[in-house]
Amino acid sequence: MGLLDKTNPKATPRSVLLWAMAWAGIGAFLFFLAFKPAYREAWRIALPIWVLLCAGVGALVEWQVADEGDENDESH
Repeated sequence: MGLLDKTNPKATPRSVLLWAMAWAGIGAFLFFLAFKPAYREAWRIALPIWVLLCAGVGALVEWQVADEGDENDESH
């Protein structure tokens, strides 16, 4: 089982894109809320990198992690 193998049977390219966009928005919000002032001053460089990392993590989670309710439904 590789990192990019699809393990969430209900994941679609559209759902992966939507989750990536949602995580990117949350990441942008958290950037200004939680990071040190030195990082916020360099937002032109740091923010795009941070948002891309958040979007990548969101897409990967959607692609690989099935909903907990799906596991329970399959076992019954």
